Amino acid sequence: MAFADGKVRGAGRDVVGEFLFNGTISSAGDVIMVKQYIGRHSVNYTGKYDGEGLMQGRWSLGPFGGPWMIRLGRTDGSTGVESAALQQDG
Repeated sequence: MAFADGKVRGAGRDVVGEFLFNGTISSAGDVIMVKQYIGRHSVNYTGKYDGEGLMQGRWSLGPFGGPWMIRLGRTDGSTGVESAALQQDG
């Protein structure tokens, strides 16, 4: 994941398929993101960033939803890219 100018961006692959992450993060830590599966549906994510490497909140897809959490790793210092693992229940 990459963070710059209040924006969050990322990409990856999971059991559903390839996806792009796009969203915003406020100075207060409010996070709003959309996980767009390539050629498929999207999933909405809202939550908070604690400022110490943990983002968490709720995901929603129509009538479905549940908790999510992303634990950020260290940046390499030059790109601002974080390693992240998304954990989603429900």
